[in-house]
Amino acid sequence: SIDGEFQQTKTNDLIRINDIPSIIKTLIIYQSSIKNDVNIASKDVEGISEKQKSIQQEIYEKYLKKIKLKNEMDEA
Repeated sequence: SIDGEFQQTKTNDLIRINDIPSIIKTLIIYQSSIKNDVNIASKDVEGISEKQKSIQQEIYEKYLKKIKLKNEMDEA
């Protein structure tokens, strides 16, 4: 009957409504965890970027040294 279907739908909706707070709590926990993961990943990327800059600086210094030595050889 229509009343029975309506009552079943109403019951199902009430069950879903009762589940909402726990779902929200779970999502908040996930959000916090995701924020932590993003912060860690950002720090990792920052560290990699610093290391890359350091390596590039080292390469540039070696390049300058090579040029200097080449010029000294050409003058000799």
